[in-house]
Amino acid sequence: MINAILTVMSLLLLSTQLSSADTLSYQYKSFLKLEHDNNKLMRNSDTEATEGASLSNSIELFKTNARAESYLRAVMLISEYTGEDEKIHSDEDYTIFYGTNYSWPRLSVAVQGDHRRESTYINEIEDSGIVENSKFRITNKFATAATYVTSPRSTVTVDASITDLAFPDTVPVSLSEYTYINKSITGAYRLSKKSQVVLSLFETNYDAHSSATKTDTTGFNATISYTFDPLWSGMFTYGQRYTDFSPACASDECDDQGEVINFNIEREGQKTDTNLKYSKTLTPNSSGNLNETQQMVASYRLSLTPRLSAELKYKDYENEALSKLSASRDKSYQAGFINIYYALDRQWYLTSRFTHKKQKYSDALDSGSADSNSLYFILGYNGHKTGFSL
Repeated sequence: MINAILTVMSLLLLSTQLSSADTLSYQYKSFLKLEHDNNKLMRNSDTEATEGASLSNSIELFKTNARAESYLRAVMLISEYTGEDEKIHSDEDYTIFYGTNYSWPRLSVAVQGDHRRESTYINEIEDSGIVENSKFRITNKFATAATYVTSPRSTVTVDASITDLAFPDTVPVSLSEYTYINKSITGAYRLSKKSQVVLSLFETNYDAHSSATKTDTTGFNATISYTFDPLWSGMFTYGQRYTDFSPACASDECDDQGEVINFNIEREGQKTDTNLKYSKTLTPNSSGNLNETQQMVASYRLSLTPRLSAELKYKDYENEALSKLSASRDKSYQAGFINIYYALDRQWYLTSRFTHKKQKYSDALDSGSADSNSLYFILGYNGHKTGFSL
């Protein structure tokens, strides 16, 4: 309910900003995707190879003036997959993004959010491979932040966000709806043109509706970012957190302490890009527990010609429930990607991707260990931003 009220308030704020302007701009995007996947649901039994097609259409409205920037974007995705024994699965998913950013000489205020209706017939979501998975999920996200410039080198930011996950149909036994709130206050100080330090205090609240589990976390982190030269830059974050969770637990297992880590180094060149990221954070999860998630991503992109580029990417992901006494679905997977991108002209493009993914649930109640190979082709269109008068 709180999230719905905040969403309505932000949309009203956005509509007021847009309606007060005489001109607007819009951008239209679309793509058609053809895909083959030999185990789309990421299961180790009752696997099903599928061929499918997806059509995505999106329209974005935006307005910029001296004080504010606002946008409203709607995306509609229609998919149909055919599996073994002529099984057919169709989905109609959509997402609405919205946001506005007001700025004054020393103060800026930002509001943004999205509303998603997603099918679970994809292997990227956290619950892929669980037999009792719900067909659809609704996710609402809302975030707001205020930044004040205290000096030419320093700023203070106060921000809060809320994420709410719900299942339109009956909640499966193995899954849980949840609400996740994140609040923080952050101070940033620029040491030089190349370096900056950031200190942050944060608090999170995770509420799993189905299991009546509440998990509260407080912590701090410190970040330093540095630009080595025009091509190379990096960032490192380290912090500590203290987590208290319920329901009833053993006297020595009612809390958990851990580290918060975020590392990123990247090189952006004219013909090649290299990026390496590692993070260790807390993430909300529909398993009914707050999870500690470790993730490493490495990528390398090469521009072969002005129109043709290729990318190699590797991702290693692992999450683990903090509460060992609760039923958990600790999950890990490794995935490798090969991407090919070709620009037909300034608006039309072709993309191809091959993916190999290996996934494992530690409790092996549903999928245990599963592998997936997929190949897809995309024909896409990115329209120019176009202005019009009201």
